[in-house]
Amino acid sequence: MIFAAGVQHALHVQRVLGERGHECGFVCGETLPFERTETLQRFREGNLKYLVNVNVLTTGFDRAEHRLRVLLRPTNSPGLYYQMVGRGFRLHPGKANCLVLDFGGNILRHGPVDSLRIKDRNPGNGEAPAKECPQCHVVVHAAYSLCPECGHQFPSRSGRSMIAVLGCRCALRRGNRYPLRRPGGSLRRPLQAHAGPEHPPTMRVDYQRD
Repeated sequence: MIFAAGVQHALHVQRVLGERGHECGFVCGETLPFERTETLQRFREGNLKYLVNVNVLTTGFDRAEHRLRVLLRPTNSPGLYYQMVGRGFRLHPGKANCLVLDFGGNILRHGPVDSLRIKDRNPGNGEAPAKECPQCHVVVHAAYSLCPECGHQFPSRSGRSMIAVLGCRCALRRGNRYPLRRPGGSLRRPLQAHAGPEHPPTMRVDYQRD
């Protein structure tokens, strides 16, 4: 699932994938209801591998077996960032992980999805940081890595980086090994207040170091 910055940007992504032999669906707020329903149904059934959207599938759409999220847009909203990424971590039989490709700097901006940095609201009066696209000369927010109008890729200031999208505070540091004893666990329902009986159970395992 791909999240684009605008309609023209999404159409550009769809066209580029098509030129490479990959069919990509497209939905936005102006997509006709019957067309959106058909496209989403094909995506759910696995007949459509790629789906790009503009402000449509950030909330209210779920496909638990989904293993890839591509963020081609920035957002200053930690809630929206969580919605775009979070559903990729829903459990599903045969699914071991979910890959998140963040080209909008959202992980750097908001932190891991399980440890969001919530900033105090500050109605600043300064101008938002911006830059001009050298190809089509449109002025966009400085966080854009791709121009939403023409698809031009801005050079990265720091190069490719691998940033954890999950904080995973319980993970052991790489390279460290600890002897453990008396492992024990218990099956329990999810801890979320809104969780219902249809939510999958979680497993808690406790270890003690020797």
